[in-house]
Amino acid sequence: MASKNQLHHQFLYLALLFFILGVCEATSRTALEDASMYERHQQWMVQYGRVYKDTNERQKRFQVFKQNVARIDSFNAANNKPYKLSVNQFADLTNQEFTASRNGFKGH
Repeated sequence: MASKNQLHHQFLYLALLFFILGVCEATSRTALEDASMYERHQQWMVQYGRVYKDTNERQKRFQVFKQNVARIDSFNAANNKPYKLSVNQFADLTNQEFTASRNGFKGH
């Protein structure tokens, strides 16, 4: 018969195993979501003719795109407005960049 101490250790090992499995599953899900979002960003770039100067700029814009898509999805999921938001040609701009591009002085 197993001692109380051995049962305690077995329980801890099982708990650790389930924790590790949960982390692996969450990491896998995140990787798949990122791959899906990357593909969505690629399609968006083609649709709007967006080309970035280098890999760093592309990665920065991808992160902004992901944040904006998450904000759009969250807004639409709340379903408390009579309208929905959607991804458009400004989806890779921060709020500050968008505001500056729309409100900036464009003299002759």
